[in-house]
Amino acid sequence: MFIPDPEEKSFKFKKIAFIAVCLMTFDAFIIGIPFLGLIAIFLIGCASGISAFIFLWRDKKFAKLYAIKAAIYLTALMGIFGIFKFNSTIGANNAQAIIKAVNTYYTDSAVYPENLNQLVPIYLESIPACAYRMMDSEFRYFSNQGEPNLMWTVLPPFGRRIYYFKDAEWRTLD
Repeated sequence: MFIPDPEEKSFKFKKIAFIAVCLMTFDAFIIGIPFLGLIAIFLIGCASGISAFIFLWRDKKFAKLYAIKAAIYLTALMGIFGIFKFNSTIGANNAQAIIKAVNTYYTDSAVYPENLNQLVPIYLESIPACAYRMMDSEFRYFSNQGEPNLMWTVLPPFGRRIYYFKDAEWRTLD
């Protein structure tokens, strides 16, 4: 059976941490969904955890090294979910700010704004982002048969939520 050398590159924890952070960043900030990095981190973390369990009987030193490796990936896994939750909260709070600004605009002028830019700088300092990620990070304000709607993507590319101003309610598109 192969016994790893603690000095071997696979146990260089800076490299392991770098890989985990890259996978977490890819999922959380680039595509905005817990998917590819989540799967990779889960599989690598499970393999490390199983290896730690196997080495527990043979050599506690190696069990500890694999356990640390699994803990690094588990931390990255929790980071992905934490960032996703953070982005969801930011989006919901910013959506409420936009809804309030649009309704105030409507109260003041008796018409809904044609676009969100009409709210700046009187009703909003700037148009907020719905999330801190590269994909689907902006709110969409549009008219559907003359009725204004606000849409944002909670979980790209699906998970789109639409606020109907006339009904004052949220609905899920997909």
